[in-house]
Amino acid sequence: MIVSRPQIVILSLIVNWVFRKMTIPGLICMLLLGVVFGAYAVGWVSPNLLDISADFRRIAL
Repeated sequence: MIVSRPQIVILSLIVNWVFRKMTIPGLICMLLLGVVFGAYAVGWVSPNLLDISADFRRIAL
């Protein structure tokens, strides 16, 4: 699994190049990689904070 930021940046540049060869905008590539390798997937955000965020969303509504 990819764990460091430089590896994610290099992967995003490679996938961006592949998407451009398929004539798909690079922004779509960056959005997809952001979803796949988000802070939760890499482990930068603790699960406790994510549990609390559901309560904050209810309060905001």
